[in-house]
Amino acid sequence: MLQSLTTQLAFVAMLLVCGFAIISGSWRERLCGVLYMAAYAVTFGLGLVSTRYAPVYVGVADAMLVPGFWVIARRSPQLWPKCVLGIQIASVALDIAAVTYTGLDRWLYLTAQNVAGYAILLCLLVGTFAALARRRSEKAQAGQIRPARGDDGSA
Repeated sequence: MLQSLTTQLAFVAMLLVCGFAIISGSWRERLCGVLYMAAYAVTFGLGLVSTRYAPVYVGVADAMLVPGFWVIARRSPQLWPKCVLGIQIASVALDIAAVTYTGLDRWLYLTAQNVAGYAILLCLLVGTFAALARRRSEKAQAGQIRPARGDDGSA
């Protein structure tokens, strides 16, 4: 699975984005980063067993992510978790199409899966930067609040 330069760069991108989300994000970004890394590990582990049935084991990992992404997206005020959930559902639909329709070209399937994976990482990165900006804004607003007249000990 890490045989080519592109897969190695994708692995590094996944580690950087998910690591940044885990370190700097809110609970939504952290959970999304952990789930994505766990699904990547499952896909990597099953890929070591056999590369012949890629749509099956990638589909298993993709299907495992949908409930977790649904938990994140269901009450989120942000847009990015809903986008991630939609992309993940489309990815599962692509897995089902690849398993049931044998005429689907393997190159097309893998390319579409890679595009979906990068789109999810991009949404997670945007969400993490937004969470970081929200946190900084809240801290700045908390520092700008002045005590009411007479509360600071002055007359």
